[in-house]
Amino acid sequence: MNFHADTQTRLILASRSPRRAELLRDAGLSIEQIESPFVDPLQPNLAEFDTAIELAAALAMEKAKALAPEIEGKAVIIAADTICVDTENQLIGTPCSRDDASDMIKTFRSAIHYVVTGAVVLAVDAEQQNDDGDYARPIAMTPFADEAIVMLGHIEDAEIERYLDLDTWKGKAGGYNLTERQAAGWPIVVNGDPTTVVGLPIEKTMLALKKYNIKPI
Repeated sequence: MNFHADTQTRLILASRSPRRAELLRDAGLSIEQIESPFVDPLQPNLAEFDTAIELAAALAMEKAKALAPEIEGKAVIIAADTICVDTENQLIGTPCSRDDASDMIKTFRSAIHYVVTGAVVLAVDAEQQNDDGDYARPIAMTPFADEAIVMLGHIEDAEIERYLDLDTWKGKAGGYNLTERQAAGWPIVVNGDPTTVVGLPIEKTMLALKKYNIKPI
């Protein structure tokens, strides 16, 4: 079913992430942030999926679909999920403790790891039925995903401990935020789109939004 955003269409980020919100606002978009009721697993599991990208995309879809019934009026929802993968193909999600964050960063140290972000742009309209006859359910959707390779150089244990003391590892996939750590002088090199590592591949997001007539202000 076709969906065309108008001046009354809300653009909603299904996340409280300040990093994803900043990416969208820096791209010239006016957004609302409403956290999805979907409970994101701290440690993702590949049991039902072949790749981390498929899992991240599925989790993003669950976030968007869980929020859709709560939305009034016409809206476009953006949802995303980011997962790190180490060189042994082990999935690394969000740390649940300081020790967990420490283990993650030490695993990444002096090695490469992969960061995958799955995302979806989902259109809902409380006044329009979808093909199943439901209201405020997905009228149309555009899923997408991206992967980047991250090389983290050597970081002394003392520096890691100082970082952990800041508690800024909380709520971050892999226990760190790319732009924050680069600004702090950590030796990090990204092969790919840095915004994928931050949590939302912005170029692909803007292309997806364009399909629904969502453009920068």
